[in-house]
Amino acid sequence: MKKVVVTETDKYIIFVDIVLYLVIALMGFAILSINDINGIYTLKYLYVAFYVVAFFSVAAYFINRRKGDYEFLFFGLINVVVGSFAMINSNFYCNYFILGCSILIYSIANTINKGFYSKKLEANSNPFVVAKFSITLLLTLLGLFVAIKFYFTETIFNEVLGYYFITFGLLSLIEPLLVILINNNDAINNYLINSEEVVIGNAKEVKKVEKVSEEPKKVVTRKKIKPIKKTVKPTNKKKTK
Repeated sequence: MKKVVVTETDKYIIFVDIVLYLVIALMGFAILSINDINGIYTLKYLYVAFYVVAFFSVAAYFINRRKGDYEFLFFGLINVVVGSFAMINSNFYCNYFILGCSILIYSIANTINKGFYSKKLEANSNPFVVAKFSITLLLTLLGLFVAIKFYFTETIFNEVLGYYFITFGLLSLIEPLLVILINNNDAINNYLINSEEVVIGNAKEVKKVEKVSEEPKKVVTRKKIKPIKKTVKPTNKKKTK
């Protein structure tokens, strides 16, 4: 790998990422606690869960603000849009249809959002691109499975939706955990340091460090010496008788 990008993320930034994904998982546990057969209360709790996740997503964006990185901001907007869709249609008779549409829209939007930033990581030769792309693929398949479950099979709404949020949050935790693993693993750090070019920085500052050769060759240059011109002044000699 000719170019490796290492991000030195501060402890509070990692903490905020973890909190955001744990909040998503906790929303799943909250939905599981609902005793709902027809999906009436599940649909109403769904948009509340989306709004809570949206709040934490926008907060995480402003705390972890990185130049050119709007993933959390768009993630928050996705939660607001889908939550509003669920709220407007919360009194709709076919609750399973609204639940299925909400999860389908949510999955497609998140796939586009994460896929776009996976492409940016690939363009910058970032080693986290494989993890982000894999997580994006898994979350997409999860969303499609749950949406199809709502559309075509009889199911207990709160259980399916609750486990969806729990799985979504736990899968998303892989990214910050990988950052901790790399930053605290000497073998990985040594590999990155010995690469041809390493970019080290935090959320606000990036410094380029190039590999220095062992002993730089000294070049000795000789200055050309200009010839000195001797000037002879004419002398007036007096003739002696």
